[in-house]
Amino acid sequence: MHRLQQFVVGTILPELERAVGGRDSRDDNDVSMTALLVIEGFLWLHLGVELGAFPREASEDVYSYYYSSFFDWLKSYSETRQTGSTPPPFLESSSYLGLPTFARNLVSIGIRGGQPLYDQPSGVGERPDLVDPFQSLMILYSRLCRNSAVRRFLYGIGFQDSDDWTIQWNEQCTAMDLFEAVDSSDASPTATAMVLAGYVSLCEFARNMEEVLNNIEGLAILDSAQLFQFKDRIRNIHAWRLNLSSGVTVKRFEQVQGKIKKMVEQVLRDEKFDDEIKSVQGLLDNSLDLFLESQRVTA
Repeated sequence: MHRLQQFVVGTILPELERAVGGRDSRDDNDVSMTALLVIEGFLWLHLGVELGAFPREASEDVYSYYYSSFFDWLKSYSETRQTGSTPPPFLESSSYLGLPTFARNLVSIGIRGGQPLYDQPSGVGERPDLVDPFQSLMILYSRLCRNSAVRRFLYGIGFQDSDDWTIQWNEQCTAMDLFEAVDSSDASPTATAMVLAGYVSLCEFARNMEEVLNNIEGLAILDSAQLFQFKDRIRNIHAWRLNLSSGVTVKRFEQVQGKIKKMVEQVLRDEKFDDEIKSVQGLLDNSLDLFLESQRVTA
């Protein structure tokens, strides 16, 4: 199966179905988050076309068949919420504005009925030698999309109603609940454990992503300017997931970060693993620091 077909079947279609299917029974916050996940998938498609990882003609077909109708729906969905909307219309929301400028420009082109696959390129251009490393990044991204704990974390810190978040955050959650949620990533005794497990999984994603980017740098297949452009585009594609320009998101993120640090430290102390406290905690901190570098949106 060609990598584009795998991407369509495994990542694009599930997110599109969540976005436009059954939306009448979901709150606007959930719809908005899912719409952003669809846009993120388009940004990966967009970069893959530029690099030559995805064939142009087939990618144009994917856009015409799936994304053009999505942007039509997005335009209609946004217009129905222009008057007296609380929260604000999607295209005016802080979560949408957390996308970098190039991404919002591409969405604008799509909403106007254009075909944005070749607009706003990263500047790296077609690079056959980047196809395999790009595929590694795509695999990591696809796994991230399938991780229900990461999705629960994302919704909780960036989209959930404040009252619901407070009720959930006051739930009892043990370290064992957290470990079970990390192991399964599908079910948990408590919603709080799922949020915390999503944090851990996001740390793992950040660490693995940075390893691939460092390998690309070590291969010396890009000059310094192109390497910066490539890393900048990769990080900007998912920067919206931790929109730290939002005070609400920052507060909730700090709650999650603080709670999981205390849990890890306490468990390691109780289990007499004191020598490992620093290394385990450092893994979480350093991995997420790598992800947080993506908040420096420049394009």
